Amino acid sequence: MSERICHIDQLKLDACNPFTAQGKKINLVRNDQGVFAFDNKCPHMGLPLSVGKVEGNTVECRFHKARFDISSGEVDQWANFPPVLVNAINLVCKEKSLTTYPVQINEAGEIFVSL
Repeated sequence: MSERICHIDQLKLDACNPFTAQGKKINLVRNDQGVFAFDNKCPHMGLPLSVGKVEGNTVECRFHKARFDISSGEVDQWANFPPVLVNAINLVCKEKSLTTYPVQINEAGEIFVSL
C-alpha cells in the first residue's frame, strides 16, 4: 500500500529526512538522481540512519561506518568501526542489505512510498 509522506519541497537535499509511515520509521533522501526511501534502522545493529552521512547515492551509519546504496539497499561497505570491537560484533551481525521502498512523486510534488 502506498502512503503519502510529504511534499518534495519539505525534503532537505543530500540528507536523511526521517518520517514514520504505517508505524515504520523510514528515511527519505532527495538528491540530484531523485528521491529514495529506506528503513531508518541500520541492518548492522538497528541504530538510526537518520543521523547518518549521505554522499551521492550512499548513506553511512554514523556509529559503525556501514555504508549502503540508497537506491538498491546493497552493502557498499560493511561495519568496520571501532576496529577491534566491531570485528567481534560482526561474528554475530552478518552482512545484510538495507531495506528500500518504491517512491512515486505525483505532478503536484507529493511523495508516496509503498511499504
